[in-house]
Amino acid sequence: KQKKAVNVPGYILGRPVTTVGTLCFYDNDNLISISFPKQTKKIDDCAFAECVNLESVEAENVVSIGEEAFCSDEVLKTIAFGNKLRTIKRSAFYECGNITSIELNDQLESIGSYAFGRTGIAQLPDIGQNVRIGSEIFYYSKWEKEQKDDFIVINNSLQVYKGQEQTVVIPDGITAIEGAFDASVDNNEYPIKLKTVYIPTSVTSIDRCSFYDQEDVTVYIPASVTEIGIQTVKSENGSEYDSIFEDPSSATIVTTAGSAAEKFAKEHNITCKIVDSWTVPDASY
Repeated sequence: KQKKAVNVPGYILGRPVTTVGTLCFYDNDNLISISFPKQTKKIDDCAFAECVNLESVEAENVVSIGEEAFCSDEVLKTIAFGNKLRTIKRSAFYECGNITSIELNDQLESIGSYAFGRTGIAQLPDIGQNVRIGSEIFYYSKWEKEQKDDFIVINNSLQVYKGQEQTVVIPDGITAIEGAFDASVDNNEYPIKLKTVYIPTSVTSIDRCSFYDQEDVTVYIPASVTEIGIQTVKSENGSEYDSIFEDPSSATIVTTAGSAAEKFAKEHNITCKIVDSWTVPDASY
């Protein structure tokens, strides 16, 4: 089969091509490059997933990139979407190992979980403080793997814990925990298995799966946390509400009476200890 460079037409039968539909080019191993007309605003879920020979994508006015839109495009290297992009959804560029850099525009509003996971991106792009981000948006990317800090934080969101302490005191000033202690990946280098986590009062939300595969762990959750298990950037296909633990029977939540954490523990059959307050140990890092 002949490999092709595709220029998407601006109009078909007199109608503007505004959207590239779900699975439109999925698993197309002939496609090597594609360019979009100015009329195209949206790329739907998995539209170009597993296009193993796709090397470049060019567009002017794309506003939204769907879930796994370019997932597992192994040789994709050049991506240009103009300056109107607002939404990059979950795993949009996951496992695009040849993408080494990405520029984000001022119009961007949200980046879904794992959007640039396992890419070759080596330098963190400029992400505006008002951009809503999901869990581990640079999960196991080149940039993330090269970070030496114990706590990998983007826009006050704790994305990853890379330390070696089993008793973790999360630094004050962090406002969200986004998948940071998810150890469910096979042969993961980090995070390690934990015993105790102390969450500061600056934190207001904990994303789903943030403590997956952490067994026999105790998490101290203050009343400041009002959202637990709710995805920061909601998924159209996935659950909007889920547990932060993979096995609720192996976790303990310590919190104060009437807190969102107490309610969450009851709803998910998690062991919950109610206290008036607690003493946070001195961090050794």
